[in-house]
Amino acid sequence: YQRRVREAVVSTQSTGSSGINAEYGAPAAGAEVPTSTSGEEGEFKEDVDWWSKYYSSSGNEQLGRVYREKGYENMVVFEEELENYFDNFTDLAQSFPLFHGKRHEDEDLDEDKAVGYFKGTFRVYPLPADGSDPPPRMLKNVPCNQLVEVLVRVYIVKAFELQPQDPNGLSDPYLALKLGRFKVKDRENYVPKNLSPTFGKMFELDGTLPLESELRVQIFDYDLLSGDDLIGETKIDLENRFLSARRGVCGLPKRYYIAGPYKWRDAELPRQILEKWCATQALPPPVWRGNSQVYVNGKTCCLRDYETRGQVHKDWGPPEERLALYTLLDLGLVPEHIETRTLFNPLRPEIPQGKIQIFVDIFPKSSTIPPPINITPRAPQELQLRVIIYNVQDVILSDTSFTGEKMSDIYIKGWLKGQDKKQKTDVHYRSLNGEGNFNWRFIFPFKYLPPRR
Repeated sequence: YQRRVREAVVSTQSTGSSGINAEYGAPAAGAEVPTSTSGEEGEFKEDVDWWSKYYSSSGNEQLGRVYREKGYENMVVFEEELENYFDNFTDLAQSFPLFHGKRHEDEDLDEDKAVGYFKGTFRVYPLPADGSDPPPRMLKNVPCNQLVEVLVRVYIVKAFELQPQDPNGLSDPYLALKLGRFKVKDRENYVPKNLSPTFGKMFELDGTLPLESELRVQIFDYDLLSGDDLIGETKIDLENRFLSARRGVCGLPKRYYIAGPYKWRDAELPRQILEKWCATQALPPPVWRGNSQVYVNGKTCCLRDYETRGQVHKDWGPPEERLALYTLLDLGLVPEHIETRTLFNPLRPEIPQGKIQIFVDIFPKSSTIPPPINITPRAPQELQLRVIIYNVQDVILSDTSFTGEKMSDIYIKGWLKGQDKKQKTDVHYRSLNGEGNFNWRFIFPFKYLPPRR
């Protein structure tokens, strides 16, 4: 979208002062508004981006309209922590806090005083009364007890309902993350005077599971003179997500795209994920019948059950990969999502300090790591709307000259909706026939975003 200068030639019928009201970013009737370009300097790229998907998934009808019109699918916006929807990812291992010392009978166990955690699973098998062989083991293909180096990507979308920390009733929030010995503070990019900041940031952290399994996402209040105050934090157990058969390492989208703005972003393809899931569940591997049917866990899945005839997007991948993805979603694996987590402060542990919307991807460094998603809020282009006033005619003569003739002093006023600054032409004095000549130009600067047009 090249830097666009719209020349509007206006012939106006005016009564004294006439207003020309140009709607923000609205093209004239019949005007061509391009949706995408090559991305050169001064041009716009795609008219949908990650934020288009976010707004559509969040129910924002206006900002998500273009995204829906293009036929893309929404992701899931969870209103609580992801663990609340997937049984804390304890299908393989549960966490048991370890305490030091002797416990008195009337003493309550405070998990904040735990010196460590034991992660494991207990299973009780009834022995056959006839002395036959015991039942088969319920847990198979348990992950090896080795250290795993991972890359953790933390996408932080926005925060809201933050508790104010400054005397003016506001805060200057910024982000901080901690994973084991790895710490990040984004102090220089604080958001001034805001209790619902939009961050749109991605952070990459290196970790080793299970040694560094607790991720902390914190929000601080920036202070120039005194020390920064912790507004609140949330903690995420990465190891449980990594080990769970629900696969909390990277959410699965509803469609398999191999190109375009919503390209597949996982380290493994859907068929690989499906085969691995069957192995962890001690099930036979998937049985494929061509590329449109697969037999998994006692059920036959057909591609035609998920796609209508002729419904094939140009950016979709092979049919067998698409079918594997649909099957995985039916099996209850974690979908592509944003989770909303509550922030707490250790000084006031029972009182919520706000909420934060994030999603986390975990990739073993031994795998082929895909590129990250760009969730940076798109900066608008600065454009100009130019309106040229040539002449007016048939203006009502509302004044009377000293000779008794009807007359008007004519000028034109114009403004851009949403902006306070108004412009006006010079005055055409003593028009006796309702005509006025100006040859005047208004210049209205404005900012334009294709997804918000």
